[in-house]
Amino acid sequence: MILEAKNINKTYENGENTLCVLDELNLTVDKSEIITIMGESGSGKSTLLNILGTLDHPDKGEVYIQGKNVTTLPEIELAELRNCHIGFVFQFHHLLPEFTAYENILMPAMISGNEAEKRKEVDDLLAFVDLGNRKNHLPSELSGGERLRIAVLRSMINRPEVILADEPTGNLDAKNAKKMIDLFHKINQEYEQSIVITTHSQEVGAIGHRQFDLMNGKLQGKG
Repeated sequence: MILEAKNINKTYENGENTLCVLDELNLTVDKSEIITIMGESGSGKSTLLNILGTLDHPDKGEVYIQGKNVTTLPEIELAELRNCHIGFVFQFHHLLPEFTAYENILMPAMISGNEAEKRKEVDDLLAFVDLGNRKNHLPSELSGGERLRIAVLRSMINRPEVILADEPTGNLDAKNAKKMIDLFHKINQEYEQSIVITTHSQEVGAIGHRQFDLMNGKLQGKG
């Protein structure tokens, strides 16, 4: 088991009202597994992904990564864990505009101090997504689909246990969304990468080995 969330609760105060977005939620992620989570806007999908990725804390419950309870770790340890063991892909690519595609992919390795050994791997990953000829381009010189593929490669460079992708096709047209779906399939199959994806798209949701709806704060399996 790569990741486990146990009895996760999360509420938000809205004036005099309390909104419960996650209610005793449980989830496990195994090696080489794709999990897709669908739900309406405001259902808590992004909140759940942020908690799984240690970017947010549950009000109650525990998150385990590789069997280690990370819920109460100090922030400096969480930052190191995120960089080495969790990859993030967001709806907006969040590439650093002053750095090239190559440098953006390499950034997590630079932070963790293993830049030198990862340089050839960046070239291999760029070839993997047919963007080798774009390595020295700035994000502003790339298309939306290309920028998101670079963001996916950045999430992979430290070979994390799990990649968390929040609405990764939300800003893409149909053609580039299809490319992104194919890329996640390819990464999962060739790199045996575990991936958790939140999405509004039925087409994206269908790629999950396990597929869930997030409703009333709980995950409901779709078969």
